[in-house]
Parts: sequence; structure tokens; C-alpha cells
Amino acid sequence: MARKIISVTLATMVILAALSGLALAQTSGTYTQPPTAPPPSEPLLPPGPAVPDGWVRIPMLDKNELILKLNDPPAIINATIPSGFGSPGLNWSSTNTSVITVVANSPARVTPVGLGTAHAIVNLTYEGTTYYDYCYVRVIADDAVATPGTAGSTTTLILLAGLLFTAALPPLYKSRFEQ
Repeated sequence: MARKIISVTLATMVILAALSGLALAQTSGTYTQPPTAPPPSEPLLPPGPAVPDGWVRIPMLDKNELILKLNDPPAIINATIPSGFGSPGLNWSSTNTSVITVVANSPARVTPVGLGTAHAIVNLTYEGTTYYDYCYVRVIADDAVATPGTAGSTTTLILLAGLLFTAALPPLYKSRFEQ
């Protein structure tokens, strides 16, 4: 009797495992190969903003690119002044205020206000020379990025139902065989 109960339980588990695999295969969707990286000769970001002649670009910002959704809260950009420059004041600006605004706090806050692209620019003047750095910012629509599917939830429900059914089998057979 116990062998029959065990064999029925094992058979049920195998069937449920097969069904859950089928459910996962049907709901998981189609995956495509991710795009390949551009060749090294092509720039990864668009050209920098137009700045006055004589300005010198030096790395100061912790980010070189931001992608924000239209209704996101402000993003933070930190600027680090290179050693030897003392404590000059930083000037922040946006190349397109209809896309982003930059509030000069320490760190700066970049707020999306419209769809499009812009540069957040920071500059400082030291001994008559103006040094700058910038961050490319792209603002996209709130629903521009698709959310992942929920294929796992169907499989989880099937497995849970199978476990409950398997746990209920021995008591059902036990009462029948004991009589």
C-alpha cells in the first residue's frame, strides 16, 4: 500500500514539474540578442556643449551621463575640485533649461522639466583660466522603458498547487486503504 502511495505521489510530482516547465516556456516571452557595442572609433556620447574659447576641460564630475524620466526627482551630481585649486566657487548651468534645470548646491541637483537632451555644466575660474566639465543628460518619457514580464508568477502558482495536491494525496489514500 505504501509503495502505491509513493508511486502515485512521485508520478504526480513529475506531471506537475512538466506542467510548470510548459507554463514557464509559454509565458516567458522571446528574448533577443542585446545590441553590440559600437566600434571604439565612434563616440559613445554626443559632442560636448559649446563653451567659450580658452576654457579648459578637466574631470570634475562623478557622472558623464544621466538618463532621467520626466517625473523623476532631481538627480545628484557631485563635483570634485582638483587639488591645488584652493576653494574656488563653482558655477552650474544647463545648456537647455526647457529640458533640465541645475540648482547649484553642493552637490548639484539636476531636475528634469521636459523631454530631450541637454548638458549640465560646471565651471570654475582659477588664476585667470576657466576650467569646466559637463554631464550629458537625456530626459525620457515616464513610460519609455518597458517593464519586465511576470512569467514566474504562473509557474509559482502551479508549483504551489502541486505541492498542496501532493501533500493531500497520502491522507486520501490512507483512509481508503485502512477500511
